[in-house]
Amino acid sequence: MYSICSSGKQTQVQQTELYGFFAWIMTAASFFGYQFWAYVPEHILQSLGIHYIPNKYMAVAIPAWLGMSAWCILMLYLSHSMMHTHSKESYFTMQDRHSALAHPRDIDGGPTIQGKIDKTSMISRMNLGDIRNRTPAQVLNIDPYKKIPDCVELPITVVNNVLYANYGLQ
Repeated sequence: MYSICSSGKQTQVQQTELYGFFAWIMTAASFFGYQFWAYVPEHILQSLGIHYIPNKYMAVAIPAWLGMSAWCILMLYLSHSMMHTHSKESYFTMQDRHSALAHPRDIDGGPTIQGKIDKTSMISRMNLGDIRNRTPAQVLNIDPYKKIPDCVELPITVVNNVLYANYGLQ
């Protein structure tokens, strides 16, 4: 589909742009038609030749029904999410079977696992060493010249050591 611009140039109009513009026009026309129906008295509408109109009660009932439906759906979704959330004291709020944990070589400079992964709790026991004399970037083995690291969850021991270690800022 083409539209002609000034000085003989042609601009191509995409089909999605055309559908979007038509939807925008129809939305605006529907809104103004609804407002016209809701606020203009019935005797004026009938004098304009509009004889079949829904009851004015629906002008209030439809938006109220849609608003309450949206509110109830939102509350149901939040309630469902809260029912399936572990308590704050639960170990599974830190990590569970769906956690994407960082590989031990990416934490504290190298593979330092002392024990095997506990299958019931899914935590690996790591020797984090003495990190008090290093910066958080050194602890997490961050090299600014490498690629962006994958999005992973850090073990809670690493987070606590980075947050609460004293880096000589006394």
